[in-house]
Amino acid sequence: MNSRQIAEEATIQSFLNCYLRETGNFHILEANNSLTLQVKERTHAKSTIVCPLVQQNIEIIVGIKYWSPSDRHLFAFPLHYKCAARDQLLELDYLTLSTLLLKELSLSMGSTEPYDELVERIIQSCNNIEQFVEARQEKASELYDIKRNFGETEQSLVLGHHLHPTPKSRQGFLPQEMADYSPETEGEFALHYFRAHKSIILEGSTLEQSATKLIKTELRNDDAVAEDFKTTYCGEDDYALVPVHPWQGRWLLHSQKVQELLKQKLLEDLGQQGRKFKPTSSVRTVYNADARFMFKLSLNIKITNSVRANLFKELERGLEVDKIFSSTIGDDLRSHFPNFEVVRDPAYITIPLDGKESGFATILRANPFQTKAQQIEALDTDSETDVSCLIGLCQDAIDGSSSRLANIIRNLAKQENRSTTTVS
Repeated sequence: MNSRQIAEEATIQSFLNCYLRETGNFHILEANNSLTLQVKERTHAKSTIVCPLVQQNIEIIVGIKYWSPSDRHLFAFPLHYKCAARDQLLELDYLTLSTLLLKELSLSMGSTEPYDELVERIIQSCNNIEQFVEARQEKASELYDIKRNFGETEQSLVLGHHLHPTPKSRQGFLPQEMADYSPETEGEFALHYFRAHKSIILEGSTLEQSATKLIKTELRNDDAVAEDFKTTYCGEDDYALVPVHPWQGRWLLHSQKVQELLKQKLLEDLGQQGRKFKPTSSVRTVYNADARFMFKLSLNIKITNSVRANLFKELERGLEVDKIFSSTIGDDLRSHFPNFEVVRDPAYITIPLDGKESGFATILRANPFQTKAQQIEALDTDSETDVSCLIGLCQDAIDGSSSRLANIIRNLAKQENRSTTTVS
């Protein structure tokens, strides 16, 4: 299949599975039903379901390759639809399917709310999947290797979450920005820094050092940062350095309040500095194997369906969770579950504007996958080179081969001389 066909079928898979799970609006056709026989002849489906759109007198006819107990069904393409008064089956594309289902939901609920933005996100998600498939198709097999490190597995989720109606929609990125800042295209970039007077910052830390000191220490230890920058900006003074996503940096500079702070010399734009970070599957949390911290950045982009800017309550929540897991509660949990750990968010820094959330908020996240770090040495020997992002572990292969999970099971079965059924 070409990248467009892969993208459209993936879009149908996630959208229709979401619809079926949320509404239950379907029934299974009998094996000798004429529609079942037609669909089987066209698609080699094992069974067939019908979604009756009673408000529109239309039926969606779906061939099934595999019916999943976890609601992640596999469909036999192409899908079809027909008017209730006619027997002719018409092929369904992803856009016709989604608009028919959305119209049915709207009519059945008596809603007059427009759903054009949702349709826009569906289209954008499909187009993005096509772009991502094209970017990774030449080396697709690497996505499903038995061993992958943290950065690789976090950038492997090409198709998106299996039960989300718009798994790869991102409203706000320009086409080139999509390539530069997306994990699926193996993007990487240096962070954008603002120098802020301590009178305008808000920060918190559960560690011995403040967020300000932690960030400056990271920059001083970064070989990609110029020595004159370290001397000028990374010493002890009355200023903090606030890292933000480069897209967010440009967005913030359009703010009138930010411009006022710049004019008042309370804020200085330092641009992009230092080592390059890789966006993880969340897009806004970034990782570098040599950095002590990951950074969970604010990003005023609609990713799937929400603007991903850190809220005040999320900043404090990270500190509270870190305190809990550093207490006797955490000790007790580890004694019962020694192989379980939570990734901590021990510090944050932001610049409130008029006491409100501004888009500057950045969370410092502990990096347990740091190269040569003590955390790595304390874990299994393969912790750095054998990591699994769960949703990426289970995703379908874009080249039609097996998922990473299937490859791991087959490899274990071969090593242990057992059947794949027994291993799984």
